[in-house]
Amino acid sequence: MTLMYKTGPNQFKTEEEIERDRVKAEVEELRQQTARTLAAADRQAEKLRIFRAGLKDTPSNDQALETYFPLHLSLEAFRELITANPDLANEFEFRTKTPFAEMVQAEQEQNSEELRNRILFEECCKTAAVAGLASVAPNEANWCAVQEALANANEEITTAAVMRVLTAKVAKMTDGVPVIESRGFAPAQQDQINAWKRDKEQRERIALAKIIAEDTAPAMFMDVPTRDGQFKEEEISRAPIFKKYLNAERYPLETLRQMVRTIEDRRAHRAMPVEALRAVVKTEADKRRAALDPALPADVTPEKIRGASVEQLKKWQRMYGYQKLNDRLNGVN
Repeated sequence: MTLMYKTGPNQFKTEEEIERDRVKAEVEELRQQTARTLAAADRQAEKLRIFRAGLKDTPSNDQALETYFPLHLSLEAFRELITANPDLANEFEFRTKTPFAEMVQAEQEQNSEELRNRILFEECCKTAAVAGLASVAPNEANWCAVQEALANANEEITTAAVMRVLTAKVAKMTDGVPVIESRGFAPAQQDQINAWKRDKEQRERIALAKIIAEDTAPAMFMDVPTRDGQFKEEEISRAPIFKKYLNAERYPLETLRQMVRTIEDRRAHRAMPVEALRAVVKTEADKRRAALDPALPADVTPEKIRGASVEQLKKWQRMYGYQKLNDRLNGVN
């Protein structure tokens, strides 16, 4: 006879099941702990890249990075943040007067065609993986395979051509049966793909926040007193507004996308002639009215109404109203 132990309200398990659940819980805890350790190591590696790129390794800089990038940090996202809003550079300490001056100079010195092509390949790997089109590691072997494929096809190295090679499907014979599968590229690690996705979202958030901040405060000025007792107008930094929209918990990415779509629609409407704008307003109003007062479908015929059950009639009345059903019966519409 198997002994059963009560583990909860109306829940009983054997000793073997309890032990199995305990082991599973320990394994899951170990997995999560490992993931946290790896994430912390990746974050420290990105900080090191940022410090090497020109940011001073100071406690204040470290705290500022934690403030702006609480979830995901990368050198690329940090550069985009400073580029999108130069005023934020004042919140960090750089080794040079111009942020990333050493890095930009090094990039200019190494800006050969070979380096540009390799960077293009790596960006295509990220794009394909994030979009779910293909998983290709940006390593030397895969890069050589892509170059060989393009050379055989007599194609130049362009974004479209590289993406076509990365996402192409080829036919292979398996037990005499043709099977369509991806080329034999070494796949990217899932942790790396997840990091690419987070980085893409962070960079998109920065770009959207810049658009919203510029639209919210296209030009803000305040009177600043001068030494001679007079006042002069000075432009106010948009940094606080920009910083607000970087808060992922308060402003989800989809919320920012919708805000930018609204801004773009408003700008497009401002550029329209008056008559065209009136037509757009009328169309939108008609759509809203139609949603509130839907038309009775054409397939709801008088014969169908007469033969409908009581429940079906009630449902139609709730959706379309009694008057529309009555008009259809009388041949009015």
